[in-house]
Amino acid sequence: MRAAISETFPEPNRRLLQ
Repeated sequence: MRAAISETFPEPNRRLLQ
């Protein structure tokens, strides 16, 4: 599902998920 998250959230936003 991580792949889907990457598409939904760009690289900068992905940092917030961490």
